[in-house]
Amino acid sequence: MSQRTENTIVALISDHGMEATHKLVAINKLLQEKGIMALDERGRVDLAKTRAIYPTINNGYLLINGTDRKEGIVRPEERDDLVQLIRKLLFEIRDGDRQVVTGVYDAKIDENTMGNGGESGGDIYIDLLPGYEFDPRFTAPDLITTREPRGMHGFNPLRLSMRTLMVLNGPGVQAGRRLSGVQIVDFAPTLAWLLGVPVPKDSTGRVLYEAFSDPR
Repeated sequence: MSQRTENTIVALISDHGMEATHKLVAINKLLQEKGIMALDERGRVDLAKTRAIYPTINNGYLLINGTDRKEGIVRPEERDDLVQLIRKLLFEIRDGDRQVVTGVYDAKIDENTMGNGGESGGDIYIDLLPGYEFDPRFTAPDLITTREPRGMHGFNPLRLSMRTLMVLNGPGVQAGRRLSGVQIVDFAPTLAWLLGVPVPKDSTGRVLYEAFSDPR
């Protein structure tokens, strides 16, 4: 900071929030027990018998093995019934008297409001009770297991704990101003505006004009 010139603006943003977790929830174990997912004799996913799966990339969503995928088996007219079945099963997961799954979102319906889904996303998104995280293993020993506490992310981005940190400092920035409704996607267009270059063509965020005393 002490080395910057008088016309320098410092912009800082964190990648994501973090939340403490100490229990794992093995969604694939539930799907196998209910006949929605199957493994072959070598422990690999049997696509001919699998209607949905929690992928090992561990992003908090399920993939439906639809006929639009290679070797998919779920026809479009079967999708809604499958989603409702999975929703029911997920909400039935209990750890003692606690309901572990707190939210289930269908990307087909909730994509526009939650920003999930899309070509690189999932089909059914899951939100867990604080303290729990996903166990992506295909052969987890139990539905719910306890482990050493650690910080995790990848939960519902609307959670307060998942919010990012954004700080702007320098000439023209309104000192002490606390902004509301800011998203991580607003960072790139704001920097582009400050630098006088075009906003990235695929940007979905907005320029944070309200952060500056003379936004011209």
